[in-house]
Amino acid sequence: MINYSEWEQDYRLDRESDKDSRGYTKGEWWIDKGDFGYTVKAEQSIVKGFDDDNDIEIAELNTYLDNESEVIANAQLIASAPDLYEACKEASEWLVLMEAYIPLHSLILDGLNKALAKAEGK
Repeated sequence: MINYSEWEQDYRLDRESDKDSRGYTKGEWWIDKGDFGYTVKAEQSIVKGFDDDNDIEIAELNTYLDNESEVIANAQLIASAPDLYEACKEASEWLVLMEAYIPLHSLILDGLNKALAKAEGK
């Protein structure tokens, strides 16, 4: 007999391990072209022992009503979001250290902190 409560607990643990401490899916994000548009995907291991298709859809962007070049640009922006977030976080930390020496850094720091707060849902 299968103990579903153990399976559910393993599923939740696996799913949580695929997330960053800020809640987004860890790992590389990429774009796949489909029949009706583009899908931003990331790899994750949902269930231990199953390697069939560990990709999850982060976002699906349809091209049937929109300008395809705009949809591609949006997909590229979404796929780069984790890298952009980490780069902004690192730049913000460096600017805090440099702010005492170069006061103009505070203007850049304010913009970075607003963008990071938006990404964190604050």
